[in-house]
Amino acid sequence: VLESRPDGPEEAAETLAVAAALPAPGGAGAVRDAVALLARTQNADGGWGEGEDAPTDPWVSARVLCALAALRPLPGVLFPEPLWARALAGAERLFAATDSWEARAWLAAALRGAGHPKAAERVAEVARRGIGLSPYARLLLGVPPEAPETARADVDPAVAFSGTRPGWRASPTQTLAAALTARDD
Repeated sequence: VLESRPDGPEEAAETLAVAAALPAPGGAGAVRDAVALLARTQNADGGWGEGEDAPTDPWVSARVLCALAALRPLPGVLFPEPLWARALAGAERLFAATDSWEARAWLAAALRGAGHPKAAERVAEVARRGIGLSPYARLLLGVPPEAPETARADVDPAVAFSGTRPGWRASPTQTLAAALTARDD
């Protein structure tokens, strides 16, 4: 990931997330390229779409905000504060504008990871009002997943999950990885 140039905002977010997860800061050129791509593709509303000139997408914007939040505290990284400020304001606006509770869950989790002052309020609202959230979204929020009707009682519902529903963006593989990571924490 650190050896390739990102093609769009999601790939740039993946690059930043990998760089932030390394035990020692690495991939300075890849980080620089990813931040430059994000600066170039950020929409006027502070969010990102699937690619350059694409309309803002709440899921892409949430992923980018999470990656920027992971990158921000790293020593030796020239962090793009104006991009960050627009991203925070954009995520808050997107949260209010979208009618998808799944998208709101991703945005609330991203705002929490970014240390936004309204994050706890947003997470609580989605946890309370979000109906039919995916297991992945529930994991992002720190809310226990709902058990599928076919799950055995002794199996973690997030691990037992398989399948998708309209509006769910994470794959069963992403959900399983998030559930196993949450167990390790």
